[in-house]
Amino acid sequence: MNITEQEKKEWDLQCYGCTSQALRTSLIGTDKDECMMIVGSMMSDAQEEIERDLNEEARQTLNRAKFILFNYVMRDGDNDGN
Repeated sequence: MNITEQEKKEWDLQCYGCTSQALRTSLIGTDKDECMMIVGSMMSDAQEEIERDLNEEARQTLNRAKFILFNYVMRDGDNDGN
């Protein structure tokens, strides 16, 4: 089953609150250590969102943190996310 660009964008918005391309663009020029710090900061943000009963926002924040972890921190080689 092929997914259309519009379906991918809608899924990204539901999952991350932004597109995966926007996430990639925001990380241009960051190295692995900086990405790890960003992930830690996002996890703190999610804790605060949970404390404030902002559960949907917390879910999206954690999804963005996982995206960075899986695509930039845990990968070998370049951190271009591709």
